[in-house]
Amino acid sequence: MILDKINTPDDLKKVPVKELDMLADEMRELIIKKVNTTGGHMGPNLGIIEATIALHYVFNSPQDKIVFDVSHQCYPHKILTGRKEGFTNPEMYHKYTGYEFREKLGKQYIDVGIAEEHAVAYASALAKSGAKPILAILSSFVQRTYDQMSQDLCLNNSPITMLVYWGGISNGDATHLGSFDISLISNIPNIVYLAPTCKEEYTAMLDWSLRQTDYPVAIRVPFGQFVSSGKEDKTDYSVLNKFKVTEQGEKAAILGLGNFYSLAKEVKDELKKNCGIDATLINPVYITGLDEELLENLKQNHSVVITLEDGILDGGFGEKIARFYGNSDMKVLNYGGKKEFTDRVPLEELYNRYRLTKELISDDVAKILK
Repeated sequence: MILDKINTPDDLKKVPVKELDMLADEMRELIIKKVNTTGGHMGPNLGIIEATIALHYVFNSPQDKIVFDVSHQCYPHKILTGRKEGFTNPEMYHKYTGYEFREKLGKQYIDVGIAEEHAVAYASALAKSGAKPILAILSSFVQRTYDQMSQDLCLNNSPITMLVYWGGISNGDATHLGSFDISLISNIPNIVYLAPTCKEEYTAMLDWSLRQTDYPVAIRVPFGQFVSSGKEDKTDYSVLNKFKVTEQGEKAAILGLGNFYSLAKEVKDELKKNCGIDATLINPVYITGLDEELLENLKQNHSVVITLEDGILDGGFGEKIARFYGNSDMKVLNYGGKKEFTDRVPLEELYNRYRLTKELISDDVAKILK
């Protein structure tokens, strides 16, 4: 292999130009083998192999600095700069790790690299042609494709299934925050955005989405511990915007959206234990619509409604509930994240900052009900 002779960019410069295409083929084979074994970014790295060889052949790295568009394109660079063992030796594969974004289309996988814009437009076109595409996307990258979601997907009402991963308040860095997707997705017309609370709801939603042909459907895949209810979910999700009352109570109603349904249950238990308040517990299910009949009925024996969402409050689910009760005597407490960029802030610190603990929430509710 030509690559056996290359450990630094200086070694690369000694390779005859006529052998560079062969070198590119060797690097391509290594990347494909590694990524198929460990996961990682395939498309962006394969697409920049020749350009990376040319850059190192002409310029004097590391004296001359090379700035890549994204780090997802750095595998060829690493191979040529003394780190090829992470690609040639399977025992060293995890020394340089990554993950791969792939669209899942039935038994076929179509890798568009990090081109989320293309992924959504392409999936919409497939759905319009009769296919049933499943698009997997990280919450932190939804903003890249907002235009395509609005104009290509939702305006055309293309019935794709979009799985949104890693949605939620987290201790991630500022470029990988999953707290904005609810506000971004739920305010586009036509799309149905669902928030499962357990494995059974998730699979039932997925099955329904693949059968139906009326809407683009997004599912906010539970983040963190994927719990099981142990009960088959027989919900008819074609009856839109029907919330689930899981425990009937009075005075206070707690709406725990998706990931935060478990927190809502903890708040209910805390209110019962410390205040003797038997609150109503509700699983909203639908992020994109309101169960107006249920919300109206809560006025009969409830004086406060609490919403919990694992994302920013601005433009989110809770604000829609507050707007519904705007001209009534119902008090509404919205809990979620602040509209801000955080960078590797410990999750416990964020939860305290946003009052997202059972103790802080139950204290707030108790003060209102005194």
